[in-house]
Amino acid sequence: MRLLPLLLLGCPAEPTDPPVETDADTDADADSDADADADSDTDTDADTDADTDAVDGVACAPDELLGTVSVESGYVSVDLFDRPDPWTGPEILAANGCVHHAFDSSECAAVDCGGGTSCGYDPVVQGVGCLPTPARYGDLVLLVTDGTTTQTATPNTEGLVSAVLDPMLVDQPVSFVLTFAGNTVTTASHAVPPGVDPATHTLVSGDECAPGDMAVTWTDPGVGGVVHTYTNNNHHLPRDRFTSCYTPVADGSMTIPSAMLEPLSDGTCLEFQSVRHQYLASAAVGGGCVQFVWEGPRSF
Repeated sequence: MRLLPLLLLGCPAEPTDPPVETDADTDADADSDADADADSDTDTDADTDADTDAVDGVACAPDELLGTVSVESGYVSVDLFDRPDPWTGPEILAANGCVHHAFDSSECAAVDCGGGTSCGYDPVVQGVGCLPTPARYGDLVLLVTDGTTTQTATPNTEGLVSAVLDPMLVDQPVSFVLTFAGNTVTTASHAVPPGVDPATHTLVSGDECAPGDMAVTWTDPGVGGVVHTYTNNNHHLPRDRFTSCYTPVADGSMTIPSAMLEPLSDGTCLEFQSVRHQYLASAAVGGGCVQFVWEGPRSF
């Protein structure tokens, strides 16, 4: 699994490939050549029925993201699927803590997919194809705890967790224990971060219909974490491309390259949304990566 390392103030640096994958497959067929591939990115069995500690300060690669567990403003939520979103295309550009992913979804008009499958980007053929439609995990259980009070959250009939946080946990550092499909993932403890207002975003050149680089600045509250931005196509266009950026909050600023904004400016032009102050953790499991977010207030 590819994870995106981020150095957070007050947190140790994590390796580029944190040891969240197990070696369960390496003992099978020891006398064959198959064990050379036991820990490859295509291995989806090694982490099944496994206990995993999430890696603090690390984001999932977007094309491996299964879903997110988050806590913010007195609420906790989970939206978790059994496979990555087929509409997440490949990484096209990476710079300045930002990545741009895109594919041409118009090619799906010529693809006839059967039941249980959806047209999207298929990394095997490096183009569009019919892929299994992601399904939400209905068997998951989330524990949110500060060490004294523990709240249990389970999905609704649509497979989503959306719950009001226990009043005893609001404004407290909390950790997560997520159980699903034989996996148990445990995180470190964080409080919801305070936010980075006042913050600004300014196009260095051009305008929203032909954007140049964008300069984003914020106020460092001195408690660590990252600033995150996520911008996709405006609502008049297919959501087949996006730019996501993570920058340590202590940096106080980021520059989003024009090459990652211009592809998002068709139709009614660029719709840059906001920045969020976050603490992060992630865990590689069979089939992808789960991200945990302690979400501060939105700026802009």
